[in-house]
Amino acid sequence: MQNDIDDLELVDPDPFIVTTTCLAAATVALQFIQTFKLLDKHKPDQTHLVESSYTPLCQLRDAIDSMQSHIKNIEIAVEHGSNAPDKEFHNVEFGVSLGFLNLKHSVHKEYSQKLSGLIQQFGVFSQWASHLIRQNPDVAASLGEEMLGIVSDADARLNKMIRGGATNQQILAESRFILNACHQAVENLLRQRN
Repeated sequence: MQNDIDDLELVDPDPFIVTTTCLAAATVALQFIQTFKLLDKHKPDQTHLVESSYTPLCQLRDAIDSMQSHIKNIEIAVEHGSNAPDKEFHNVEFGVSLGFLNLKHSVHKEYSQKLSGLIQQFGVFSQWASHLIRQNPDVAASLGEEMLGIVSDADARLNKMIRGGATNQQILAESRFILNACHQAVENLLRQRN
């Protein structure tokens, strides 16, 4: 009975937090492209590069997988716990306090846990990306080179979306596109090791 009463009152977290976390992860991934552009194009043997950076690459891949899983679970929680999930989560204009989710109390705990997990995995991803750029800049540049063929001008598109009042859905889609490109670049380097 208490749960039914609680679900009559809605909790209103801001979807901006989810979108900005994904956007921040995409921004970290785009640093690899910047590293490629800044470094001398001469690179050591790929096999040696991947051998010396196997752990950071695996950690990057796993963090991206985990972030993507958390986002899917957040979307499922919103879909099941909100009165207008698409409108409130995806189609609201990107910005602080421009949207709210109207979540049932019974769903808010799950949403909060998934959001916390997403933020935690972003921290892991950011840490390993920074480590790779600092310790193995040639490997980071190789990732950037791989990504550049897929996400050319992604930074310009993201900046235009933010300035132009794009929706959460548009920014999430672009951020996911960048993260997928980073994931693919990591997988390609790991395959070269084998």
